[in-house]
Amino acid sequence: MEEGKTSAYFVADTMVTAEMKDHEPDNTTADRIPGMSGVVAVFTFIYWLLALSIVLSNSLTILVVWRSPSLRTIPNMYIIALAVADMFTGLSVPFFTLTDFPSMMVYLATRPYLCLARYLLIYTFLSNSFLCIFCIALDRFVFLVYPLRYQRIFTIRKTGFIILSTWVVSLWVGLSTLWNMNWQGKCEFYSILCRRYQLYFLVPYMGAIMLLTAALYIGITRVALRQRNAVSSLIIIERVKEDFLKRTVIRSARLFLVVYGMFVLCWSPAYVFTILGLTVGTEPLVFRVCLTLGIANSGINFIIYACMSKEFRKAFKGLVRGKCSVCNLWKGI
Repeated sequence: MEEGKTSAYFVADTMVTAEMKDHEPDNTTADRIPGMSGVVAVFTFIYWLLALSIVLSNSLTILVVWRSPSLRTIPNMYIIALAVADMFTGLSVPFFTLTDFPSMMVYLATRPYLCLARYLLIYTFLSNSFLCIFCIALDRFVFLVYPLRYQRIFTIRKTGFIILSTWVVSLWVGLSTLWNMNWQGKCEFYSILCRRYQLYFLVPYMGAIMLLTAALYIGITRVALRQRNAVSSLIIIERVKEDFLKRTVIRSARLFLVVYGMFVLCWSPAYVFTILGLTVGTEPLVFRVCLTLGIANSGINFIIYACMSKEFRKAFKGLVRGKCSVCNLWKGI
């Protein structure tokens, strides 16, 4: 009789223990999450450092132009638009690097639209940067080819409308990712969107803008060289205006040509390896390096302006002196 009771107690205890185990939280998933590798940690640190420098440099660009009446020109409206797009790119970089954290990778693997939002933002801001670079080239081309009609063609209102249009197009490009999602349970660059959408829309779209901008700058270079050689023979234009045209037109074209050249230099590797990744496949580390170079371009324009534009450099120095004067005033108080 005692043996029967003991067996019954043992069976009941075993059933209770099994039931308690069924209700315990499952920590095996957390145990299976690998730690962040050293290489990924280094790249994540670089991305966050770049994000900070991009936001700071473009904020300074906007502040310098806004505080300097001499820089409030129509061409510089595109510079401000480009700085705003680049600044938003910098702000979106930390959100884009969420998958570098293993716990966040698991979290995003169950939330497809949150994962897609990373690509929606980066494509929106990158598209606007491409379009701003194109608009700058178009503005300089019209200025050189049609100097007498330039002020009628590009008024402040029309320029504002063009900049607004670039944002409308860029938002459309970003939102187009919503109906081209190819969710496979992984928040990865090459699998989140339909391959055909990336290969036959996004890649040609970016490439067409780069080629059109290149064609405009080739035309700008030819016209600028021709005008530089012919302007001294003009009789109608006074000598002062001749010197002004020689200096400002060529310098302006050279400045924006360098901006475009650095843009192409920084983004071409990522562009090429995106095509390779969608067709034959690439090493993730190589693509990370190329993407880092492209992101770095968003913070390099401030350095170009400071090095090549005397007006921008003078305005920046005035801004710094003004800040220092305010600081000294507060110290005196």
